[in-house]
Amino acid sequence: ALTFTVPKTGSSGLLTVIGPGGTSNIIDLILVSAPALASFNKSVAVGESVTLSGTNLAYVSSLTVDGVAAPITAQSSTTIAFTVPDLAPSGTVTVTNAAGSATSTSVLLVVGPPVVTKFSPASGKVGASVTITGIRLDTVSSVTFGGTSATLSKKTATGITVKVPVGVAKGLVNL
Repeated sequence: ALTFTVPKTGSSGLLTVIGPGGTSNIIDLILVSAPALASFNKSVAVGESVTLSGTNLAYVSSLTVDGVAAPITAQSSTTIAFTVPDLAPSGTVTVTNAAGSATSTSVLLVVGPPVVTKFSPASGKVGASVTITGIRLDTVSSVTFGGTSATLSKKTATGITVKVPVGVAKGLVNL
């Protein structure tokens, strides 16, 4: 194994190794700088393709939207395209390559249906508080239990708290 430090003035190109037996030019060395993202103002739908601009994006190996991995569909040194995943919430975009990561200062606003990941407790009596957890829950305007409307007591992008309404014996919870 050969370990070396690339000088600050180094650039991509053929790596030459010189030893007592001669010279070898066997490796094409690509130097990668940390990526950077330009600011943006975007509102996108789940499943939509998004193109962002920046620098050093050609060798980005991963991209996330608020921590949710998104598939990269195209990239160059100054642009990167990806598809917004179903479970992506609104949030910052982070790109990573071998030299480091960059997180956007802008927020990507993701528009899509609310997604419930869990609710607790799974059963309870009339008047009991139920917490619904998921993403894009701030867009929910009503919750019903078996067709009976419940009162929303707390609502955020990732959680809703409601009370089980009078008259419900059992049934589906709908948003």
